[in-house]
Amino acid sequence: MLLLKFVLITAGNALLLAAAVVLGYDVYNHIRARRRIGAAESGTEKLTETELKLRTRLASAATAVLLAHAQRRSTAILSAAE
Repeated sequence: MLLLKFVLITAGNALLLAAAVVLGYDVYNHIRARRRIGAAESGTEKLTETELKLRTRLASAATAVLLAHAQRRSTAILSAAE
């Protein structure tokens, strides 16, 4: 029972540490996002060519998936109405 107590206490402390790490990471991402927004608004942010191509490809893929889903859904609605 004593071993179980120490295992549970250790697990609880590990979970608290993990929560603190996640909180710190969220704060870091928030600060980084604020800096990027500030840089974008002032016009000092420059995208590299590879990052621009990646963003374009991701946007194109997302648009294609959404259009395919919308077409499939509208086809299903039309066939159900007949």
